[in-house]
Amino acid sequence: MKKKDALYAEAEAVYRRFHAADEALARGDRNAEVRVRQLAVPEVADATIAHYRETALDGLGVRAGSFKIAWIQRVPTSSNESDIALGSCTDATSTITTQDGKDVGHGRILVKRVDFRRENGSLRVFRAGFKEVSSCQ
Repeated sequence: MKKKDALYAEAEAVYRRFHAADEALARGDRNAEVRVRQLAVPEVADATIAHYRETALDGLGVRAGSFKIAWIQRVPTSSNESDIALGSCTDATSTITTQDGKDVGHGRILVKRVDFRRENGSLRVFRAGFKEVSSCQ
């Protein structure tokens, strides 16, 4: 059990760093791309970076507020491809979304599921999905 607890703790640390890099990308910090590539498998990193590059081309950005993690919990892995999985809820309703410099709305509340796999000695985000919810309760 101690081994499993240590793996969950490692996954949570990776998730929190990935979450911070994801928020930085949403704010237009292209330097965060390096961190995303360190924390995720290439397919996830490429998709995440491409998403934020596309939103930037559309003039979308985030200013003010934060992407607050309300909770993180252990969840069963969905396949033998994953070593471990976490669920979380992120409340970004305090953020202000902009388009071409004009305020257009607020962020959303998302429940996420993130699967991790060890590659080249490091635990990395292997798969991630989310759904919008009305609260993190």
